Amino acid sequence: MTTDIFIGLIGTPLDSDLFREHLSKNHPPGQQEPDEIKAFPDTTFHNYHSLGISYSFDLPPANKTGAPRLAAIHFYNDGTSGYKRYKLKLALPYGLELSATGKAIVEVLGEPSNKTKFPKCCIVYSEKGVQVDLAAKDWEDPLYVAAALDGWGGNWAMGWTIHKRPHL
Repeated sequence: MTTDIFIGLIGTPLDSDLFREHLSKNHPPGQQEPDEIKAFPDTTFHNYHSLGISYSFDLPPANKTGAPRLAAIHFYNDGTSGYKRYKLKLALPYGLELSATGKAIVEVLGEPSNKTKFPKCCIVYSEKGVQVDLAAKDWEDPLYVAAALDGWGGNWAMGWTIHKRPHL
């Protein structure tokens, strides 16, 4: 599998052969089933706390039918929201690492399409479908560490997310 496997998974149905194959090939034996499934009106999260990863599936819009589709993948650092640090053997997309500094992220991905500073520093790359929230609360803080993630407005922390809206 390539390091871009995660990007290739975005938009795939939950019940697809591609997603099932990803779980069987890349999740350790006995960890293909989520530790927890959290359902909301338009999104369902398949959480793998011990692997430091969560898959977010959007339900189809009211005018469409079909299985929920993968809309976001959340990668976690240790100790956030009950997750362990991301530990699948697959590299994160775009050559990023959970320990990357804000400067390193910009060096790899270029200038972001958007960035915010409140309540924490956040870098968004709309064209890539990537959002990285940093542990720092100020851009001048030398301890820029890729820290919090946010798929579609949630309040996640310690990691980062790739996402696209597959139903649009």
